[in-house]
Amino acid sequence: MTQILPNTNAYAAVHMWVANHFGKPQKCENCLTTENRMYHWANISHTYKRERSDWLRLCVPCHKRNDVQALGGRIKARARKEQPSKNCLQCNVLFFKNPHLSKAQWESTLLCSRACSTKRTGRMLKGSTQTAETKALKTQKLKERWQKDDWRKKMTDMMKGNQFARKQK
Repeated sequence: MTQILPNTNAYAAVHMWVANHFGKPQKCENCLTTENRMYHWANISHTYKRERSDWLRLCVPCHKRNDVQALGGRIKARARKEQPSKNCLQCNVLFFKNPHLSKAQWESTLLCSRACSTKRTGRMLKGSTQTAETKALKTQKLKERWQKDDWRKKMTDMMKGNQFARKQK
């Protein structure tokens, strides 16, 4: 029963038939390896007969070599798509395109992050209402308060227990 397969559905069906009738290959018949690898059923004649003599158990590297030889070296690796990248104007770090950006947005992007944008422009991030000086002053005041024992004890007692159901004293 010789047949040339017209489409990928038939190709998959024959491979399923082979796997069901001959089992899952566990060693390579070419290099005789039994290492922890993937093994395939490879067709010898490329006519996909449903006979055991037309199939080989091969590890993936041997299967690729076998197919390249059979097809006269016409199989080539798929070219990798190069991912667009730029150097940040602020920190000079190479950064890559965010897949959610449109082409126009990517072309107008010059900085790698919001932090670099803040440093470069001197503007605050969106949603931030404090300047750096105000934030530093508040931090300093908090540190000074924490040094006082009565305030630290009061805050610690307040934070103990379940925050949603505080016990009344």
